Amino acid sequence: MPFQSDTRFSGWHIQMTSVGTLASIKEVEGYIHFLRKEAQKHRTQKVLLDERNLMDEQDTCDAYKVCESESTAKAALAGIRLSCVCHPNNFELNKTYETLLLNRSLIFKVFLNEGEALLWLKG
Repeated sequence: MPFQSDTRFSGWHIQMTSVGTLASIKEVEGYIHFLRKEAQKHRTQKVLLDERNLMDEQDTCDAYKVCESESTAKAALAGIRLSCVCHPNNFELNKTYETLLLNRSLIFKVFLNEGEALLWLKG
């Protein structure tokens, strides 16, 4: 299933619920670009990514390339703070993203529980 995302603004943060498959670096870069634009539109820097029904098909090398992209740099410069609730099968890859993105000054934290993700995002 192709990647799809539904965006909802809830007063202090954006919640992006995504389903399908992120199959390429280009799709991940587009996802980052889209969430940055949504955050700017709603004048918030806090984004909750609900990726429990999203499958990642990237590997560590792909993650590194995404983290070096212009989309990532612009999101970091905008001060975007990302909290991600992922599918358990994607947890390790998302932990890799967490480390790489933090090294690029983009705040990204991965969780398996939405409540914990929201608490962290509020902080």
